[in-house]
Amino acid sequence: MSAPLIIGLTELEQQPWADVGAIVMAHALGGYGYRVVLLDADPCSAVLGPWGAALPQSGPSLLGLMRSWMVGFATVPATDEVLEILQDAELPGDIGFVRAADAPMTERPGAPTPRAVQAARDALRRAFVAHERAHVVIVRLPPLSTALGLSLAAQLVDVLVPLVPRAQLRDVALALSQVLSLRGAELPVLPVEVNAAADWSAEDAEDEWLSLTRLVPIARVHPAIIVQSADDDRIGLPIAVAEDFTALADAVREHTRLPHPDAYEQVWEADAREDGPAAYAGFMRLIEADVAGAQRFFKASLAGRGATRRSAVEAMRAMVDSGVVGEEGIAEAFKYVVQKFRRVEPDALAEYVSEVGQSLLAALRLGTLRARAPRVLIDVADAQLSASFYRQTVGQTVDGLLDQAEALLLQASKEAKLAPRLFAPLWRWVAMHELAKRVETWIWPCRCSCAG
Repeated sequence: MSAPLIIGLTELEQQPWADVGAIVMAHALGGYGYRVVLLDADPCSAVLGPWGAALPQSGPSLLGLMRSWMVGFATVPATDEVLEILQDAELPGDIGFVRAADAPMTERPGAPTPRAVQAARDALRRAFVAHERAHVVIVRLPPLSTALGLSLAAQLVDVLVPLVPRAQLRDVALALSQVLSLRGAELPVLPVEVNAAADWSAEDAEDEWLSLTRLVPIARVHPAIIVQSADDDRIGLPIAVAEDFTALADAVREHTRLPHPDAYEQVWEADAREDGPAAYAGFMRLIEADVAGAQRFFKASLAGRGATRRSAVEAMRAMVDSGVVGEEGIAEAFKYVVQKFRRVEPDALAEYVSEVGQSLLAALRLGTLRARAPRVLIDVADAQLSASFYRQTVGQTVDGLLDQAEALLLQASKEAKLAPRLFAPLWRWVAMHELAKRVETWIWPCRCSCAG
């Protein structure tokens, strides 16, 4: 399993309502089925620290992780307590909590050494939630106005989400430059504007944000006042905080392309976005879990018209790269993939599909592929034509591809003992192509003989 994504939530000056926002984000991601670590990284946090201290268990703290190179650790179960705050009954995922310090502190420590932060980061990347590895870590960072906050923002997280009132844009821009200087490498920053205006829009804010920070906000949150019960320290949850930070969790997930914890959902989300790498990764997860199940899913879901060409190609690519899907299975997927290409939509993916076709053709001739020969020959010829249409759009020669397609069809016409429907996929191409007249001599004899 890949390491969890570490998301840092911060602001210039401490805002107690943002602590509750971090809890809401953990709940929102848990709703997708993620196993979420909620880390209080501020020893002087106003809400998260006391809330975490009241949990039934304690577990390791962030400062403790910095002092020891711990290889994996169990977080404190916090799902039920989060559900209580959100007044929810259940959660598909789980939430684990990590305290900032072993005991309450009245002052924040200074900036830790890079080695200490790296030790904590390595431990978080191997953190367990409910006895399984975490998918994502939400770090509630100290303010950027502190040395501790700057250091952890620079060295602990994978992506930084600063909460910024418009009036603090200049100061936050300066703090972010310090963070990037300390990091010495690229750090994705997804800023959020803190604004109570009823008519706020990202478009209206864009010019000022770009002029001062070269960034644009991905979302807006309202400032809020958090009220805790005097009897039992129960945290009140303003509706605006619940709505804003739930939406923020979705926005962060979208911008970071955080893979869905369910591989099937990951493939479908990738298909909706036409995100090839995500479709490939999701389908590879399916193959690793169950090869036969992955192939059934491909045929039932990705092979049809409801799925995009990109997803089908990337799923086939995963089959090829996996090394565990046999040539028969690849040929079966190939049969559906070639039908997703259209002459009016030339696509660079046709080049890869053509390469797969050549591999299948070689396997057929070696005898290692036992699929129906005419079907494979026709599909490979189809792939060659798709590649030729793409090459024409980029000014490349296509004579070799067309000659091979002709030869394959001639061979298929001699070997076919099946219904002429096998040739329908090719006919839809060549009927529009300049070689249509020649194709009649390839296909009609077979059609007539099969019909007879």
